[in-house]
Amino acid sequence: EAANELGVPQIVIGAAADAIFDHGLRHVYQVYAPATVYLNGVVDMLRAADPTATRVAFLYRNDLFANDVVKHARDYAAGQGMEIVYDQPYDPSAVEFWDYLPGLAEAGAHLIMAGGLYPDSLALVTQMAYVGVPSRMLVLLVAPTQPSFGEIGDAAIGVLSPTDWEPLAPYSPEAAASDGLAFYGPTGAVFVRDFRSAYGYAPSYLAAGGYVAGLLLERSIEQAGSTQREEVERALASTDVATLFGPIRFASGGLQIAHSMSYVQWQPGPNGPQRQVIAPTSIATAPLLYPRP
Repeated sequence: EAANELGVPQIVIGAAADAIFDHGLRHVYQVYAPATVYLNGVVDMLRAADPTATRVAFLYRNDLFANDVVKHARDYAAGQGMEIVYDQPYDPSAVEFWDYLPGLAEAGAHLIMAGGLYPDSLALVTQMAYVGVPSRMLVLLVAPTQPSFGEIGDAAIGVLSPTDWEPLAPYSPEAAASDGLAFYGPTGAVFVRDFRSAYGYAPSYLAAGGYVAGLLLERSIEQAGSTQREEVERALASTDVATLFGPIRFASGGLQIAHSMSYVQWQPGPNGPQRQVIAPTSIATAPLLYPRP
């Protein structure tokens, strides 16, 4: 709202809710893919892997982001002929889920979509494993994209998550040219190399998104040939470019309309759980592990 009042363009990272753009904001530009599309690919994967899996459950953090993701996933699943057998939000401060788990288990869902942010998602999957809540596929928001998720051991195996970016994403000047787009900034390989050198660990999509926000601002200033905010925003609004994060383009009002999701799954590895990219197939490092153990 401050950006709106001051007329200052704001590039939003760490925010994907479509509802952000329902409040008349005129200077907000979204890096991530909209929440509308976060989980649709999971439904498609399940239908392709197992047409008999038709029962879906939702247990999610009661906040703007998770509500937006679940609303669209619920509608998409129902539109694909799936039955919603459990649908429950939980308090944003919750890290204890014992009261929810009996009902979730009794629902007999084939697909469970759950979580919200890192702490609650991590606690939720750990408690689900302890109780033994059954499902053929389990998808959590945010937490499984982080390298530390594998530290929970066997509870991580089979868990999926949508992600806005992975180090193996094949976004390059050559790929951009084949799509008729200019490429701006370093490739993903260079970004990963430099990030590892600076911080000692691999970057997540959160780090990549933050870096790309800076790239977009830099490019907009270059395109405008000025630091005057009206001119910079005019250049930002007309962005149609490829980056290490993938293609970036904004609808009127700043909603991201070019970027798409990838999906990761934790699978058995030689030294414990290992994160694998399972979709899209162009960057997959392993096939979908289904059903989850």
